[in-house]
Amino acid sequence: METKTIKELLDIQKEFDARIPTKNEHDTRIALIVEWFEFINTLELFKNWKQSKGKSRETQLEELADVVAFSLSGMLIRGVSDFDLSATVFGLNNFDGYTEELITDFNDVGTFEILVTEEDFLIHFVLAFTVGKLLFSEEELVEAYKRKMEVNHGRQDGTHDTDKGYTKGDE
Repeated sequence: METKTIKELLDIQKEFDARIPTKNEHDTRIALIVEWFEFINTLELFKNWKQSKGKSRETQLEELADVVAFSLSGMLIRGVSDFDLSATVFGLNNFDGYTEELITDFNDVGTFEILVTEEDFLIHFVLAFTVGKLLFSEEELVEAYKRKMEVNHGRQDGTHDTDKGYTKGDE
């Protein structure tokens, strides 16, 4: 992934986050963890009682896009720098060969504890795209993230998911 793509995603997230006056690191961290578990639940790796595992590919992609959103939000809260982005690009390009083992390890809750206790949102961003390489293309995940942000803006505008309790951002 190129640095300019990461900067583009950060700009999109920054625009959305500006609409949420109560945004804070603590809640963002919790949301990120929840979204990881929601993504893992779509894979259904642990459901050994099922013959056909996994939610739809689109559902998996949507949940992983949520992970990307909250990792970007955390990066913004933390004040991500160009140096951090360079390290992120390096990380994204150097996880090859590890990704299949990583997704298999999601069955092991002990391995997942790293995600729960890790304080660096950059690692979550890299991890989301690393895991995503197994199931989707980078372009698919970027586009899914962009689609999700359109939905999120619609929720704040009061034009999307109006029955789910989202508040209009300018009220």
